[in-house]
Order: sequence, then C-alpha cells, then structure tokens
Amino acid sequence: MTFRAAGLALTLLALVASAPRAQNATPDPVSFQSQVFPVFEAGKCAGCHSPSGVASATRLHFPEKNATPAQIQAFGLSLSALVDRADASRSLLLTKPTNVTRHTGGVRIKPGSPEERVLAQWVSSLAAASDATLAAAIK
Repeated sequence: MTFRAAGLALTLLALVASAPRAQNATPDPVSFQSQVFPVFEAGKCAGCHSPSGVASATRLHFPEKNATPAQIQAFGLSLSALVDRADASRSLLLTKPTNVTRHTGGVRIKPGSPEERVLAQWVSSLAAASDATLAAAIK
C-alpha cells in the first residue's frame, strides 16, 4: 500500500468513526437481571407490588427476595403483558413508574434519567419480541 493510499484509508476510517450514529440504530441489548431489575429495586417497587403489598390487586407482582436468576429473567419477560407492542413509549411498564400515567406510588423512576432509558430499552425489546419467543422464554 502506498503512503497516499494509506493516508486515504486513515482519513476514511476517521470519518466513519466520527460520523454520528443513525437515529434508528439498534440499541445495545439490555440485561433484565443486571440492568433493569436493579432499577426496580432502587425504586422499591417490590414493597407495594407483592402479594401482601398495597398494590397486591394489580397485575404486577415482583419475585420473592430469594428468587433464582432464572425466575428473575422469567419475571422480566412476563412484563411483556404491560407493554404496548404498537407503541412501546405508551407502555404501562414505562409510564407508571415515571408517573406519566398516574401511579399511586408516585414517581419511582425519574423521567429523563439513565434508569428510565434502561427501562425504555427493555420495554422496546419486549415490544419487538415475537409471541413465540416470549412464550418459550417464560416456560
């Protein structure tokens, strides 16, 4: 390779590296157990959303404290019932803890926060998952 060709290659590489990412680029995958579940724990969601909590009549019940990683992952996938697959941004799983949709527990996850972004990624992944994938993973 000549010096001129090497210089051109380095220039192109620099341009590609500095180019802004596409708006619709696929977000990095998010891990429910290591990224999303801790957001819910920090918001103390399980305190109310448990069999004996004040939100026990709702559809959302968190796993027991001694839940296995598999049970926590299955719980994360079961949250697809709270996801609007046509418009993930309108999902109760996202709008309730941020109090965009009235939530008796108030704001548990601050709108615009990094925690909300992690949750939004999870909600989007659930919205995009096929029924077969969700059903197989929850079993």
